[in-house]
Amino acid sequence: MGKACCNKSNSKASRPAKKIIKKAAPKKVVVNKSKAVNARVAKILANPIENYPRDTVAAFDPTKGNLPRRKMDEAKMIKYIEKLSKGVSAVLIASSAGAGHLRTVDELDAWFKASAKAKLGKAVRVGLLRPEDSDADNRRLVQTMKESGIEVGFLRTGTNLPHGKATDKQVADNMRPLVQMIGDAGMAVGCYSISPIAGNVLSPNALSMLVKGPGGDKIVAVKVTEADYKKSTLEFLKHKDLKHLKVVQGWGSFVSCAMKDGPGFDTKGRQRVGITSGEMAYMHY
Repeated sequence: MGKACCNKSNSKASRPAKKIIKKAAPKKVVVNKSKAVNARVAKILANPIENYPRDTVAAFDPTKGNLPRRKMDEAKMIKYIEKLSKGVSAVLIASSAGAGHLRTVDELDAWFKASAKAKLGKAVRVGLLRPEDSDADNRRLVQTMKESGIEVGFLRTGTNLPHGKATDKQVADNMRPLVQMIGDAGMAVGCYSISPIAGNVLSPNALSMLVKGPGGDKIVAVKVTEADYKKSTLEFLKHKDLKHLKVVQGWGSFVSCAMKDGPGFDTKGRQRVGITSGEMAYMHY
């Protein structure tokens, strides 16, 4: 072994010295994702009817652990929403089968942060917030949503209003601060009528007040999950102040009717109705 080592050394010594030229490492190209997101948000804001996602899938969360507080399974959640994003226009992050109002602010914050790690292709990222949470909590969540690449922030009527008795003005006043927060953060805004959960309907008149008020120029869509189609979805399509908005049908049995009616309520005959569907993921690990 000594001989071999000696021979190797002699061989090296007999070779002429070479000048080693170190090539500079190529500069990394940093892609500013926020610019891409902002461009898409700007496009939606400019023409909601044509550019707001035509179909949204509601991503319910894979969880683990025991009640009363179960923990989101982050790895499975990321894998899950990546699968859901294939073939759809948008994914609604942190949605629920009606129990979203029971989540804590920390749970929502963790949901949004984890979702940023998912590769959703061209699917628009949508998040849902709650007016009954404090301004401080919602500022925190709005900032997390922005940093997580969420492009549309939805909110429903707050559960902190008189149940079933709130006036249109009370509903609009309740939702307005969060509408402004979302818009000021550079996201588009969607409003949601789901009285079985919120306790009050978001009427077309209440939404009109929001559209005309501070931050209303950032509202691009209204999602409707109400049991009476004619008194909810159809009225949103008819309302003169809401002609520029996409109307998202959330109650599944009314989808075909809404899609049929949609083009009739646009001066250019465009489809004003979008659809949303829920994908259950009650996973217990």
